[in-house]
Amino acid sequence: MGVKQLPKLAGAEMPIMAVIWDRAPVAVRKVVEVVNAGRNAPVARNTILKQMQRLEEKGWLRREGEERPACYVATFGRESAERRMAATLRDSLFGGSPLALVRSLIGQEKLSKGEIAELRELV
Repeated sequence: MGVKQLPKLAGAEMPIMAVIWDRAPVAVRKVVEVVNAGRNAPVARNTILKQMQRLEEKGWLRREGEERPACYVATFGRESAERRMAATLRDSLFGGSPLALVRSLIGQEKLSKGEIAELRELV
């Protein structure tokens, strides 16, 4: 519905985007460090670098400057990306209906009174 669709993010790309949204501009070395913090089986640097290169090709990331080490920034802020991904989901699975999307999201969950109040404010 008029929202440019971004290529989907693979599950392994989400932690990378989270690091970049939280710390940009950020070098690959720092992304590797943060992604691997607390993991039993660390992800190899080359794997993360390749994922970041794919994210750049998809339009999610942009490399800043020519200096080494290369630093990356997101091309969309987290909230903008969330809105775009939600709009894509709404359009592809729910016929463009925001109500159908919201019903699906909250129909399976038990909302707290505070969450219900917040939803009322949004409406």
